[in-house]
Amino acid sequence: MLEHLRKQLRNYRTLAYQTYDKFEADRDAALRALCFIHDNRTSRENPVRFDASFFVAFSHAWDDEIEVAAALDRLEWVVPIKGYDSFVPYNTVNIDRPSTVADLAQILGESGPLRTELDRLHLRKALQVFRKNPLSITGQNFFDAAHPRPSDQGAFSNVLTPDWADPAAPTDAEVMDLLDSIRARFGEIDAVKSELIDDDKFTDDLVIIVHNTAHYTAFKRVRDRRTLPGDVAGEENAYRGTFKLWRDGNPTAGQENYLEVLWARSNGPRPCILVLDKNPELEAWETNAVPNGYVAVGFKLQFGLKPGDPATTLQVQPG
Repeated sequence: MLEHLRKQLRNYRTLAYQTYDKFEADRDAALRALCFIHDNRTSRENPVRFDASFFVAFSHAWDDEIEVAAALDRLEWVVPIKGYDSFVPYNTVNIDRPSTVADLAQILGESGPLRTELDRLHLRKALQVFRKNPLSITGQNFFDAAHPRPSDQGAFSNVLTPDWADPAAPTDAEVMDLLDSIRARFGEIDAVKSELIDDDKFTDDLVIIVHNTAHYTAFKRVRDRRTLPGDVAGEENAYRGTFKLWRDGNPTAGQENYLEVLWARSNGPRPCILVLDKNPELEAWETNAVPNGYVAVGFKLQFGLKPGDPATTLQVQPG
C-alpha cells in the first residue's frame, strides 16, 4: 500500500516542487530579517566554512605619524549540514481510494499544510539562537556582556538590564526610556572609536520581540498612539511607528519577561546564518512520529543553521 502512495506522489512532484520554489521566492519576512541566507545547492560543501575578515581603517599623516597597521583578525566559522523531515500524517486507509488525488493536491499545494510547516521549521530553528543562547561568532554566548572586537577595539555588550518597577508590566515611560537605551546601545556597538553616531539610522529598522501579553500591549500602545496616557499624558508621541513588534510565544523557561531587539537593516549581517544545501525530496515513509495507521507524506530536507553576528541583536533583561 505504501508503494501505491509513492507512485501517486510521482504524479505530484511538479506541484510539490513548485510549492517549494514559491516558498523560496516568498520566504517569510521574519526569516529574512533573522537570517543571512547562503545557497550551497551547487557547491554542496559539508560543512560550509565562512572565512570572515574584519577590517578597521585608520588615517595618518604621511610624514610624521607612520604606524604599523593593526593586524587583520580572521575567523573560520563552520556551519554543518543536517537532515530534516517536514511532513503531514496521511491515513493509510485512504491510500488506494479515488480521493487520494484530491488529498495530495491539498497537502502539497501552495496553501497546504506542508507549506506552512516548511515556514515553521526554518523559523523555529532560527529562533533557537535566541532561546538557547549558544556560542556565537565571537566565541562568547550570543547574548553576552563582553563580546570581543577585532583589532583591539575593546568589547561590546548586547545585553540591557533596565530597572523596571514591575518587569512583567512596564509603564509607557519605562518603554520609551528603554527605546532610547536601545538606540544608544546599538550606536555604541556600531561606532568605531570616536566616530559620530547618527541616531536616525536606528529608527526605521528596529524589531522588538516580546514574549507575553502585557509586554505586547505596552509596546503596541507606545508604537501606535499619537499621544500617550499616564505619566506622559498629552505629550506628542515621538516613538509612534518607529519599530516593528513581533511576539514569540515560546520563550525559554524563566525568560518570559525578557525581550529581544533586532536591528534588521535591509543589507548587512544577521543574527543567524542559514545554509540551503539541497532541493527537497518528496517521499512517503513509515515513522513512529505519526499515529498508528498513518504514514508521513512530505519533504526530506538538508540545510544548516548557526548563530551569526551578535552585534545585530540585543536581549533586554528587566529587573
